[in-house]
Amino acid sequence: MSQNFMQDGVTLTIPVSSGVTKIYSGCPVYISGGGVMAPATTTSGIDGVATATCAGTADPGNYIPADCTFRTDGVFAFAPAQGTTLAIGNVAYVAVLDNSTASPVAYEQVGARFTIKNAATATGGDVAIGKVVGLGGGWGFKNLPATYGLVLIATRSNSNLANA
Repeated sequence: MSQNFMQDGVTLTIPVSSGVTKIYSGCPVYISGGGVMAPATTTSGIDGVATATCAGTADPGNYIPADCTFRTDGVFAFAPAQGTTLAIGNVAYVAVLDNSTASPVAYEQVGARFTIKNAATATGGDVAIGKVVGLGGGWGFKNLPATYGLVLIATRSNSNLANA
């Protein structure tokens, strides 16, 4: 059951912005100025991670609601961006969010659609989303490539991480 307040580690549900085609499960998300959900960008920071696929227009035939349920705290797996080698302790930044590809992506339920950069590959203005606390298939993430970063997310309201 969703909570109706934001506190460490709660699950919340709010409407998706009408202009958003799709937010896949595992996508970093933020609450826009209009109080609706949108996929995170390199400069937005995050308010949590989507726990189920949602969209601006509901698709009942495919079980895709127009409300987005997201988790505000936890460790989430993300693939490294091209040219990025992750290490434990790296600050993570959003690189690319793939919310348009219709075909399945290997490991998509554990972050394959959403790549991250570290401080060496982030560019000026990129907002930190958390710290890498593990690599590969640890903490219940089975069979992930060793290059994946397990990121303890830092929401916009609780982050004290510096921007790139």
